[in-house]
Amino acid sequence: MNTQESMDWAREHVKRVQDFLYHLVTYVVVNTLLIIIDLRADTAGDQIFGLDFAYWPILFWGLGVMGHAISVFVGDRRVRTLAERDRSRHLSSH
Repeated sequence: MNTQESMDWAREHVKRVQDFLYHLVTYVVVNTLLIIIDLRADTAGDQIFGLDFAYWPILFWGLGVMGHAISVFVGDRRVRTLAERDRSRHLSSH
């Protein structure tokens, strides 16, 4: 991988990390507000950990955040490693 390709990859990776961090902060802020609303609501329904409805977005959105983290921090490295391996095989065969 030449210097320009490395710089392009680094810029793209920084952008992906920034997007993930924005996603994570949004998740924390919104779900904190949902927990506050849920705890202040006077309901007598089924509760899990004292919450009526807030656990659903926490659970499913949390899975999305986790998938996003894996794609940014694990997936990028794996794709780059595979691309470098493929490139070195291609160069060595010529």
